[in-house]
Amino acid sequence: MPQGNMATYVDQWVLGRFHYGENTWFVSYPGFGASVLLGVLAGQILMAGGTARTKILRLVRAGAVSLGAGFFWSLWFPVIKLLWTSSYILIGGGTGFLALALFYWIIDVQGYKKWAFGYIVIGMNPIAVYVATEVFDFRLVGNVFVGHLLPRLGRWDSLIEAAAFAVVWLILFWMYRKKEFSRI
Repeated sequence: MPQGNMATYVDQWVLGRFHYGENTWFVSYPGFGASVLLGVLAGQILMAGGTARTKILRLVRAGAVSLGAGFFWSLWFPVIKLLWTSSYILIGGGTGFLALALFYWIIDVQGYKKWAFGYIVIGMNPIAVYVATEVFDFRLVGNVFVGHLLPRLGRWDSLIEAAAFAVVWLILFWMYRKKEFSRI
């Protein structure tokens, strides 16, 4: 395509004037589904019987196979996140398997849990985090209070913007303490 790629072309053809930005959807849907299925596979590995060592080895094996296949496939089909290419899915999935194996070993097997408490609070209500960040533009809300201050802060403006995330985390912490968990 002279001005883009097939995924963008299909999106523009289907969505017309409602197509926005660089993200693609329709041709990328199977890739989204494949990513979800890799996550399901990781969950099945953890839920399956066996020792912790067996689960870790299965996750590492799945990660190595996925990474190897993704790098090999990328020789012909490039890794492009915006298009959610199959090589991107394999490399991302492999990285995810290996990270899950590492954190499963550190947190659940070795018992080092205290450092991960902030992530646990977020992980107990991922749907609430997603909905909150989609419904509310926390940068816009933060700019109402400190918008005129940001240009004067220079490189420290990101710290002020991070305060918006702190507000979300505090809400999640309150939900965690009340044992209020959003479920699908």
